[in-house]
Amino acid sequence: MKKIFVFTMLFITATATFSQQIYSSPTLTKQDYLKKSRHQRSAAALLISTGLLCAGLGTLAVAINPDSDGHDSGGVFFMVTGFAVIGSSIPLFIASSKNKKKAASLSINIEPVSHICKSSLVFSKIPSLTVKINL
Repeated sequence: MKKIFVFTMLFITATATFSQQIYSSPTLTKQDYLKKSRHQRSAAALLISTGLLCAGLGTLAVAINPDSDGHDSGGVFFMVTGFAVIGSSIPLFIASSKNKKKAASLSINIEPVSHICKSSLVFSKIPSLTVKINL
């Protein structure tokens, strides 16, 4: 009896963990892509301005206080950190432009459709998702 119970519980667990999801995630709309792009662009601008500030202060610290012994590494640390932060803003700019392009290619329109209803041709309008492909 114990073996049957353990096997049944193992089978239920395996079925539940490897099955498909019933509820799919909602698709993103044009406004969602534009909002996401705007947030990424503002975060990238913040990162690049912070990186330029750090790199500038580090360069200024190294230029003002040239230490021949090499004990003053604060300015060099700020320069390297600033350039790393500037480099980390580049992927956000790229992702922002990709989301903006996705938003430009997706739109929801009301399309006219003709169909036959009770032996007559009827025109109606249905909402449709339009994808624009730039060639």
